[in-house]
Amino acid sequence: MKTKLFVGISISKRLKIKIDNWVGSKLSSLKVRIIPSKNLHITLIPPWYEKNLNEAVQKMNKIKGKIDSFELKFEKITYGPKESMPRLIWLEGKGNESLTELQKKLECILKKITKRKLLPHVTIARFRYKDFLSFPLQKLEKKIKWKQKVGSIYLYESTALSSGSVYKVLKRINLN
Repeated sequence: MKTKLFVGISISKRLKIKIDNWVGSKLSSLKVRIIPSKNLHITLIPPWYEKNLNEAVQKMNKIKGKIDSFELKFEKITYGPKESMPRLIWLEGKGNESLTELQKKLECILKKITKRKLLPHVTIARFRYKDFLSFPLQKLEKKIKWKQKVGSIYLYESTALSSGSVYKVLKRINLN
């Protein structure tokens, strides 16, 4: 049986609190599906199907000690992924060399090449474009200065449910 996996960075408790506070004050009146705090993450390697979980975990262990901890900075809350046809609300971050290096090393280790340029973001809500058309605010660009230290990455299992995806941590890998 194949399992759907992805590699990501878990969001810190401190950042989750900031997100929850903003979501509670700004999104309650909109027709959106809010992502539960426990599912907030930054995707480094997008989902793929894997037959051999043990092999995936062993490969992930190879990243340990290969890169130092680093800091991520988030600059705004905005609609995504496309301004012309939004379907998400997310925190958008600023990329840095450490994040890019981490992704490249993971791609080599896992033999999973990502096709898109890495834009660090955390999806906090999803919606249908047709619902967006009735939103009172068609432009969203809330400036923020939120930070998070990245000291570990996670191998997640993703299970799709009608209410949204559920993520289970299979392995935590400390960077150094």
